[in-house]
Amino acid sequence: MRPSEPCLGTVHRSNPGRPRGGYVGQTALKTAELIERTRPGVLFIDEAYSLTPTHHSDFGAEAIAALVKAMEDHRGDFAVIMAGYSDEMADLVASNPGLRSRFKTFISFPTTPRTSSLASSTVSPRRPASPRGRRLEKAQRIFASVVGGKDFGNARFARSLFEESYARMSARAAADGVVRIEELTELTLEDVEWDHAGSNARYGVSVLCGLARTRRH
Repeated sequence: MRPSEPCLGTVHRSNPGRPRGGYVGQTALKTAELIERTRPGVLFIDEAYSLTPTHHSDFGAEAIAALVKAMEDHRGDFAVIMAGYSDEMADLVASNPGLRSRFKTFISFPTTPRTSSLASSTVSPRRPASPRGRRLEKAQRIFASVVGGKDFGNARFARSLFEESYARMSARAAADGVVRIEELTELTLEDVEWDHAGSNARYGVSVLCGLARTRRH
């Protein structure tokens, strides 16, 4: 929502569960408190589609009503940015006439092979085990193969791919019963794989047992 005058202050990030109350009526109060803590500034709500009301008295309806009122009453120093999957966000905006009239700017971030390649190149830049070279190219090919799937998210998939690859590396390091620190600092080409069934659960026991005997050499 773009206010009539520039907003001053900082961006406050929230999630739909933060203003949720324990009983009918409490959510509106908690939302009002969140708004006051934000002003003057911008309230960013991630996964905002979780606020989509399922009936007239649920917590989502209360939170939305409070937000709509604040967007009108505090146009000069309060703005709201909501983020989420396109279809679900369309349902949220359509659920309340006040949202439809106040949210005029919509920005779509399409998932393409190019953006997925960018995500895979930043899987974990601060970790020495992040994929590089041929391993990074393989990670990018894996991304390209899953782009466009339902509920696909670049950052979430990048983290999942790295965690699964790291689990493979850890299991490989623990195979001989002794884990050396240097074995946990570089992924191999074989480590970078995507198991749709989820190989982390399979590797979990061996990794934990192996790490208990980690030695520094």
